Amino acid sequence: MRDKAMPLGKKFKVRLTITPEETGTPVDMLGFTFTSGRNGRMELDTEYNNIPKLADDGLDSLSILVILKTLEMWAQKGYELFQPIAQRFHGDGR
Repeated sequence: MRDKAMPLGKKFKVRLTITPEETGTPVDMLGFTFTSGRNGRMELDTEYNNIPKLADDGLDSLSILVILKTLEMWAQKGYELFQPIAQRFHGDGR
């Protein structure tokens, strides 16, 4: 897949579902929108209302930051994500 420049104002919607290993309960975080900005920079407009719940469920702030930065990188490459991605962060036991 080739990287390509994106026009200003292009939006990417992301549905993020995380399942902390400690609880096994999926947490659905909706409302992620990435908007392409000047000089190829992406602006992240996010509803953070589920971040405290993730922390309560055992997901530390560093993990949350890694998730957000990973989503930003994917959006910069033009991916539009709607699938659960928890396995990318917690693995599947291997």
